[in-house]
Amino acid sequence: LMPGSALPGRRPAAAARYARPRRSHSGRTPHYATIPQYLAHWAEHTPRAPAVVHDGVTTTYAELATQVDEVARALLASGVRKGDRVAVLAHPSRFFWLTFLAALSIGAVWVGLNPKYRLPELEYNVGNSRPSLLLGMSGYGGDDFSATLLKLAGALGGARPVVFGPLSEPNRALETWEQLLARGASYTPTQLEGARASVDEKSAALIVYTSGTTGKPKGAVLSQGALARSFGIQANHARVSPIRVVAN
Repeated sequence: LMPGSALPGRRPAAAARYARPRRSHSGRTPHYATIPQYLAHWAEHTPRAPAVVHDGVTTTYAELATQVDEVARALLASGVRKGDRVAVLAHPSRFFWLTFLAALSIGAVWVGLNPKYRLPELEYNVGNSRPSLLLGMSGYGGDDFSATLLKLAGALGGARPVVFGPLSEPNRALETWEQLLARGASYTPTQLEGARASVDEKSAALIVYTSGTTGKPKGAVLSQGALARSFGIQANHARVSPIRVVAN
């Protein structure tokens, strides 16, 4: 999320909500306290630069910022609040990235579920993190995790899991991505900004589980500030401009 050169373009409204960055010692990459602030920065300064490349489709930074706002409103409309966990069972894709950025923007904690894990391993991670919302792939790119999502949701006793991609047949136990986004239309931009106001560098951003080779996996909680600093270091050493995500 940190390209090195600016392109001309209009200033998206989403960019106005963040403070000015602190300059890095090298002068190459600005320093922000949270990951969503970087998205807003590059949506303002390089709106037409490629941000995500997936399945032959390129999404610019301006487009990505708009889509992240849409998903963030949908998460809020689904009852997700600051500190709540959002778990995603998917391979790298545009949806994977959208849920990550949207969750962090409202202070929710993103939990990635590895598709290579067996069901007992996924059940442990979900049971330990207790996500408020569970999302995953269904019929997208040849992968269908619908059955696994339903088993995990059953163990949680929570809301219907949300699926990316088409369903082979209607299933009322699952909610589609389109249904999720439609629910978010009830949230106004003002409400979205209010939800984001308390997010700072100390806010939890991500739970990463250890392999559990010597016992039960341990969940490590990473803060927004820690991720931002780590990504900033990587960006300053990268040789690609502009930097973008290639979902493979």
